Amino acid sequence: MHGLIHFSLRRFVEQEVPDLQWNIIMSHIGLEDREYSLTKDFPDWELLATIEEIRIFLESKGQSGHDIQIRFGKFLAKELIGLNSVSLDPNWTFFDVLLNVEHAMHDVIRMANPNADPPVLKVQSQGEGQVQILYGSRRKLCRLAHGLLLGIAEKFKTEITIREESCMLEGAPFCTLTVQLS
Repeated sequence: MHGLIHFSLRRFVEQEVPDLQWNIIMSHIGLEDREYSLTKDFPDWELLATIEEIRIFLESKGQSGHDIQIRFGKFLAKELIGLNSVSLDPNWTFFDVLLNVEHAMHDVIRMANPNADPPVLKVQSQGEGQVQILYGSRRKLCRLAHGLLLGIAEKFKTEITIREESCMLEGAPFCTLTVQLS
């Protein structure tokens, strides 16, 4: 997983879960000396273990940890849009971003780092105000993808509904999400 994602997760914890200290999370997963670089890749298990520690902490405080990937996805969307604003046409709408995300962001990531493994997205327009997204990733971060969609919509001041038609976490080969204007 790219260091940028880990770096953004740390920022998420600092801003959204201020009662939890990053060094405590890292200690719990045996990475007390880990420093995440924005330009390097790190093992996927580190991100997954960190998210799990955040979930456990929230639930120990009587808060829901179930939606932690969605919450982080919303936060991450804003970070990624800010960093990739050069790749985004300033005239694009919410749906334009979705229809072009594979080319505008993931292709750039793959060219910059041949070892990168961002998810594969196939986005198709389903008519006015609706797209269908096929999401595939060996990481199965479906909830994170859901949060990314919500965060992009929020950034573009667009109200949406997301309908999950299939999910890798339930045994499907990929996730199918239908995104529609509310």
